[in-house]
Amino acid sequence: RDIEALVAFCEAMDAEHAGDLPDFSVANTLPDGVSLYVKDRCMFSRWALYTRANLHQDFPVKNVSQDDAARAELETLGGKSQAPALRVGDEVMYESADIAAFLVKHCGAL
Repeated sequence: RDIEALVAFCEAMDAEHAGDLPDFSVANTLPDGVSLYVKDRCMFSRWALYTRANLHQDFPVKNVSQDDAARAELETLGGKSQAPALRVGDEVMYESADIAAFLVKHCGAL
């Protein structure tokens, strides 16, 4: 509750860690052909998109709510139009936690 103590603490932390930060680098062992299928107004799709963004990845994203061809493609690949879905080669994974874990494993910070 002491704002002056909080400011002093923050200034001390800033002074202790002054200088340039090292460059952020990520591993990227994603296979070719990875794409993410998402739906509008879906919190799990947003989580998958946040994971992709936080790992600084730019593989294709296809919105099955707005793109009928993407929905049909996903149904052909995985047998259903559930999103989020991550296509990795011929495999499709549907659970956002599994998608995040896979991306972190293959794209996590070094």
